[in-house]
Amino acid sequence: MKIDHIHFFVEDAAQTRDWLIQKMGFQSGGQRVDEHTCTELVGSGTVLFRVSSARSESSPVANYLASHPAGVANIAFLVDDLELWAEKIARLDINIIEEYDLSIDNTEQLTIQGWGDFQHTLVTNASNPILAPIELEQDYQNPIVDIDHVVLNVGQHQLAAATDWYQSLFDFQVQQSFNIQTGSSGLYSQALVDATGQIQFNINEPSSPNSQIQTFLDVNGGAGIQHVALRTANIFQTVTEMRSQDLAFLPIPQSYYTNLKSRSRQAHNFSLQHQEWQDLEKSEILLDWPENNASDLLMQIFTQPIFAQPTFFFEIIERRGQVQGFGEGNFLALFQAIEQEELKKVHAD
Repeated sequence: MKIDHIHFFVEDAAQTRDWLIQKMGFQSGGQRVDEHTCTELVGSGTVLFRVSSARSESSPVANYLASHPAGVANIAFLVDDLELWAEKIARLDINIIEEYDLSIDNTEQLTIQGWGDFQHTLVTNASNPILAPIELEQDYQNPIVDIDHVVLNVGQHQLAAATDWYQSLFDFQVQQSFNIQTGSSGLYSQALVDATGQIQFNINEPSSPNSQIQTFLDVNGGAGIQHVALRTANIFQTVTEMRSQDLAFLPIPQSYYTNLKSRSRQAHNFSLQHQEWQDLEKSEILLDWPENNASDLLMQIFTQPIFAQPTFFFEIIERRGQVQGFGEGNFLALFQAIEQEELKKVHAD
């Protein structure tokens, strides 16, 4: 099993398509239009986004946007045997929204109700047209190579139930658990992974009413996807290119790098080169490593929210060596950075 595509519901599909192409270097994979909905395909390599907007009040996009801001409405998984999955879904009494739809991609698919208003589609045969070779303008190669993980925010005291739901249906297992607390708020999180290690699915819940996770839930109208992490083989090149297209990232305080350098001096076999240190700090990229092997590096950076409401954002991530999971130090730094941005908005208002 792996992620087949991620489906955004937005006000203007063409506008979001253009933003993904101009700011993040993706390519257009075509357009599908019916009586009620317009869908743009955007992607690169194994990454496919479907971006839909409503053409009529009867569109499922219109129904979704009546209760939620623009964002991810569905994450689709590629599976082997749809009939076996349908039998399991029936045993678990999960609501089926759309059964065995033979789409124009010549793929069978089954859409089910996920957590809250969020949905999942199970697909047989890859529906990703961007997997086929396409001619890239000016020989440009997007450095994004895959979807690394996705993050779902759920309501307070719902983390255990949501984790059980994903374990029961998809056989996900808990890879890491986090208890992140700052001076003013916090979150609890479970990092889940499927049996093949190809899908990493994280779930957050707020640990206090003033948590930034709770802010997301309030603005989003309930549970939803907070961010999608895109893996790159060269985070420095990727971030430089995206910044050159005026893509805005979350700022990281200088104190983070002061503490990081102090920690690195105690690390054995630390592998980041001097120039990379400079690039890391200049680009405001987060860095973490396992205590027993500082040559395995995890580097991450997070965009500002990409839609009008402060909900969904992207993460760019590079994994070096055999590093797995998610660095707790990076998790805390991200949480604090989002809190600082929220405080700025409050003071500005």
